[in-house]
Amino acid sequence: MSWRNQSVVVFCIVVCSGVGCAFVQRHPMLSYDAALSPASPNGAAVTVGDFADQRTWSRDKIGDIRNGFGMKCADIVPRNSVTDWIREAFIKELSNAGYTISDADSTTPVINGIVLDVYTNSLVNFVGRVRLKVILTKDGQEVLNKEYFYENINNDAASLFNTEESYAEMMKMTLQYLMKTIVPELNQKLLAK
Repeated sequence: MSWRNQSVVVFCIVVCSGVGCAFVQRHPMLSYDAALSPASPNGAAVTVGDFADQRTWSRDKIGDIRNGFGMKCADIVPRNSVTDWIREAFIKELSNAGYTISDADSTTPVINGIVLDVYTNSLVNFVGRVRLKVILTKDGQEVLNKEYFYENINNDAASLFNTEESYAEMMKMTLQYLMKTIVPELNQKLLAK
């Protein structure tokens, strides 16, 4: 093998191992950390119910791995449940906002909803998007039924490193941005007399 062929082989190995080969499926672990400032306990309880998965393009994967030409080569399939990840985000943010998270009963306001889109991708930049419908029921009445959407575009050069951790971090940041809109609106409805 000539030195040029060896150089090409070495280059391909470095690219595939260092920045993540486009033909290798990624399995990120979706996680969430509260994004809003902590508040003192407010004495109110809330139930975080289930979130239905109504994503239309796929309920298994959350994105595509694309090569330098933009062609889809592999999938991004999370190791954990998307709906559990969303529910956990609500539990963490509401606990952080001073609420006691309780089991469902007839006197506790209930938050549930529908997951409509969760997607990440990288080519020139990282993209993450989350779209949810959030439903709040209080005293037997629906007081909030609203769709929320956020798309996060990160032009950082780190998008060249499309690792599982990079995709997980992009999705965490995207959901955090969205929760910064949702939680204050929920708070206003929950604490209204």
